[in-house]
Amino acid sequence: MSNVYVTIVVNPDGQYVATLSAKNLKPSTPYLIEGIPPSGGLPTPLFSTQDESIFTSRADGVGVYSHLMFFDPRIGFSQIFLMDFSTMQIVATVVLS
Repeated sequence: MSNVYVTIVVNPDGQYVATLSAKNLKPSTPYLIEGIPPSGGLPTPLFSTQDESIFTSRADGVGVYSHLMFFDPRIGFSQIFLMDFSTMQIVATVVLS
């Protein structure tokens, strides 16, 4: 089972930095980060495009991904999914509050 944490901080310019940290991922595997809007609906890439929302885990199964956002992701999304992009299977869900 993967251990996934999401940290959201505001930088001095008022922009949000969202960082996803994960352990126990499949080594050297691409992962997609998607969010669910608070009203429900289909998952959408957490960042502007699908390409910007994909990262590859390291050989030791650790993944860290940060992205600068112009809105508070806790308002735009109620949950974040981490999906194994090679199999399209959800490996973790994080509830934002």
